[in-house]
Amino acid sequence: MPDPAPPDAAPVARYRMAGAAMLAVWLFHAWEHTRHGTLWELYWACNMSVLFTGFAALAGWRRGIGMGVCMLAFGAPLWIIDLISTGDFFFGSLLTHFGVPLLGVWSLRPGGWPAGTTLPATAVLIGFMLISRLTTPPEMNINLVFRIYPGWEHLFPNHAAYLGFLAGIGTGLFWVTGAALGRLLKRQDAA
Repeated sequence: MPDPAPPDAAPVARYRMAGAAMLAVWLFHAWEHTRHGTLWELYWACNMSVLFTGFAALAGWRRGIGMGVCMLAFGAPLWIIDLISTGDFFFGSLLTHFGVPLLGVWSLRPGGWPAGTTLPATAVLIGFMLISRLTTPPEMNINLVFRIYPGWEHLFPNHAAYLGFLAGIGTGLFWVTGAALGRLLKRQDAA
């Protein structure tokens, strides 16, 4: 069901500006990965979330923007863990994990936080994981869909349990993010 129309043109302009900026972040990050020969990295859920959120903003789809913010809130701590473990840093990753969610929150502020983001965000995240499983090389382990993150193997009996853990933690964090931003921004009725 589509979101209700904003009461005036100001929020629409905000959505469009935010969406254009989000897509510019994705293009910049894609350029970085092209230069380094690491294009597969664009399949990470956070990078796909930037595209998702950017197009949702351009379309004025508030719930889609909220879903993207939730997914990026989940990805930021995982990116920090990976950054500490590997030392691989791209400026576009910083913009992806912190700039894009801030743009999303900024774009939603006039209309409030859209209700009903948790379960749809979980479904989209699982969809991103399926895309990665079907289209990326196993050795890349994009979105951790082929094996447990190195060093965490002793914590899980098998890969399925690990994926279930990630989906559960993601869903919980999506709910917490929505609840916190719903209080901060004033919650809107379910659309």
